[in-house]
Amino acid sequence: MPALKLDMALIDQIMPREKRFEVPDAITRGLYLAVHPSGNKTWAVRRRLLGKSLRVVLGPYPDLDVYGARQRTKATIQTIMKGYNPNNIKRAAKVAAKNEAQKLVDSEKASKQDTLENVMLQWLELDQAKNRSIKAVKRALETNILPRWGKRLISEITRKDCSALIQELAKKNVVGTRRKFAYLHRLFAWSVGQGVLNANPMENMDKPGSEPPSRDRYLSDSEIVEFWKAAEKMDYPFGPILHLLLLTGARKNEIGALTWDEIKDGAIHLVGLRTKNGKPHTIPLSPMVEKLISKLPHIKPVQGAKSYVFTTNGRSSVSGWTVVKRRLDRFIDNERKKIGVAEGMPSFRVHDLRRTVANGMLKLGCQQQAVETCLGHVGSRSGIVGVYQTYNFEAESRVALEKWAAHITHLLDGGKAKVVDMRNQKVG
Repeated sequence: MPALKLDMALIDQIMPREKRFEVPDAITRGLYLAVHPSGNKTWAVRRRLLGKSLRVVLGPYPDLDVYGARQRTKATIQTIMKGYNPNNIKRAAKVAAKNEAQKLVDSEKASKQDTLENVMLQWLELDQAKNRSIKAVKRALETNILPRWGKRLISEITRKDCSALIQELAKKNVVGTRRKFAYLHRLFAWSVGQGVLNANPMENMDKPGSEPPSRDRYLSDSEIVEFWKAAEKMDYPFGPILHLLLLTGARKNEIGALTWDEIKDGAIHLVGLRTKNGKPHTIPLSPMVEKLISKLPHIKPVQGAKSYVFTTNGRSSVSGWTVVKRRLDRFIDNERKKIGVAEGMPSFRVHDLRRTVANGMLKLGCQQQAVETCLGHVGSRSGIVGVYQTYNFEAESRVALEKWAAHITHLLDGGKAKVVDMRNQKVG
């Protein structure tokens, strides 16, 4: 059939015959309209590729109109001129789409099975809900474990898999890997208890590296003075926080997230959810601490937020302890240089303030049970002793904290406050 200048009106007038026939387009070379006995009409292109005739179906008419067919023909011819077979490209795209669809099906199927990710989410909800470090646990597993094993069935994870992963992580950070080892071991142990696994693949597996050495660092009297004066140079909220940590022996998060309603009747009252051991803890306030607290600003909380003692936005408690510690160290080192002491203060952590308080109270003759009560430790009252000894030593702990505050006041007033460049001995 001769080529025609095809348009919609002309195409609609073309009637089917007993046999399929083709109507070439006079405008675009290679494009033709195939008319089938059923009355269906299809656009196609015929060109030569590598010496052989090639037919490429573009699409049905009228879904694909004349203009669209001509544009698609040009793109198809360009592909052929580059040496590619459009039909092969179409087939590859269909295979890829089919594979992608199968992946979605497999993913949906896996979501209903005991994959490591699904079991981990159940474990976090049912076993770790009361763990105060649950966010850190979840973050560690999501960062280091799920990218590797998340979609795998937990029953398919072998002891060899676990060993290889732990060794790989330990090359970067041994101490951090020990924590991840513990999280993963507990997850598998819980899964055994739930009937998800028959055995724990990490059972009796050696932990990476050696146990981190126990710390024995505490501040000497002269270092206490340096610490206090450096903290004075820091504005609210961290200057007062650091002073309170030294005066009370509390953990940094117990003071950092302190709320106004936790302060009453001359003490700080923490519920179990706010303490490390999960038990309520009362911290008596010495007159020195009460005076410090009375000078703190009251920042109005935003609607629905807690009334934090230390906050910068009225919405959340403070954060950024690493930066704060760097500033504190810098203030201490600068003051040392001013008086001709070249060496900086021996390294210490904010948590070492608790050891400083405990050591100082014992030196002042305070009872060990009173000191442990101040710090919220079970200590000597664990085991059988804790069953029968129910006295809370609250009065003694108040006396101990007042003695400790008086001692700090004495040091700040000039009592034995000369700077000495030496490390402390271990607490006996």
